[in-house]
Parts: sequence; structure tokens; C-alpha cells
Amino acid sequence: MIFINRVSTLVILLNTVFGDSVTFTWKLDASGTAIDGYEPKIGENTRVDLNEDSGSLSGYIDDQGQFIVDGKTMGIGKNYLSAEAQSSSWIVAEPFTIVDGYLKLYGSDFHAVPNGDDDGYVLGSINAAAKRSDMIPVKIKAQGSDGSAVADYDASSTKTTADKTTAEETTVETSAEETTTSPTISTYDNGALKTAFSAINVGAVLLALL
Repeated sequence: MIFINRVSTLVILLNTVFGDSVTFTWKLDASGTAIDGYEPKIGENTRVDLNEDSGSLSGYIDDQGQFIVDGKTMGIGKNYLSAEAQSSSWIVAEPFTIVDGYLKLYGSDFHAVPNGDDDGYVLGSINAAAKRSDMIPVKIKAQGSDGSAVADYDASSTKTTADKTTAEETTVETSAEETTTSPTISTYDNGALKTAFSAINVGAVLLALL
């Protein structure tokens, strides 16, 4: 039972590792456009605005693929991102992922669209204002606290890994139960009866896992 408890502890640790993403900051990548140098931030109306004002937007992707900022779940309504409902069509935006250091939604980059406030823009999904001539395709870098790009993250992949680990735990526990069976009596060529036990090297399994 001791080794089963150890494996269970290992599974819990692995599930923690394969949980939420690290916290990161959104950095606009719009080189060569009118909004080069702008930064994403949560505006007063909780939309994701792009402008030259100071501020930033930081948060993390949870294990459901949802982006969490200041305790709120990022959503989308009429293809525009906001931390609170702005319309009856607003829903939670998912899945967010990080690919090669860039934030993705629905596996794609984003669109910036004028918000009617001076030179400000609002950030939308790849579907926002897709046919408008003033729409600007942009990318969002996922920047860590040290200024470098954060590691790739996909909640569906981490969940698969965690599920696989749990399945392996079940396999090890089942094998352990098999080791408690009665001795097997075998007859060899010399006619002598010898007792042989069929057992799994639990120590080796634990060492391999750890």
C-alpha cells in the first residue's frame, strides 16, 4: 500500500504541473502598421482596448483553455474581446493557447478594429470585422515576467497527459493487487516440485516514475 500512496502523490504532483499556464503579459505585435507600439489593456468598459496609454494586460490560461484576468474570465461578444458581458451574444472565449510564444484564440491570431475613440482600437478574434478595410491583422506575444516568450501551452494536451498519468496509476495499482495472489506450484523436468512466486518489481516501477 505504501508504493500505491507514493504513486498517487506523484499523480497529484503531475496534475499540478500539467495545470494552468504561467502568468504572462499580452504584448501587441503589429509591426509596420498604424498601431505599432500600442499595447492591449482592459478599458473602462472591460473591453480589450489597444492604444498608446500606459497600462498592460496580464493573466493566465486555466486548464479549461479560458483566459483569466484579474479574477475574471475573458469572453467574446460580436467577435470582440471583453472581461465582462457587453452584449447578449457574449460568451466565454475559448480555447486560448500559446504557440511559438504567441497567444491564439480558436487557433488563430487577432484583428484590431477602430473603436471610434480618437486613435484607439479594440481587439477582436480572427472573425472580427473580417471584411472591413480599416481592420488590422495583429498578433499577441505571450511575454513572461523576465521579458521572454513563455512556453507553449494547450489545455487539451495537458489534460490528455494528466488523464494518461491517472490511467497509469490504475495499472500500477491493479498490478499490485496481483502480487498478493497465492504461490504457484510448478513441475519442472526433474520431477521436483518447486514454489515460484509471480511478482512485479514495484521498486523498479517507482524508480522509473520518479
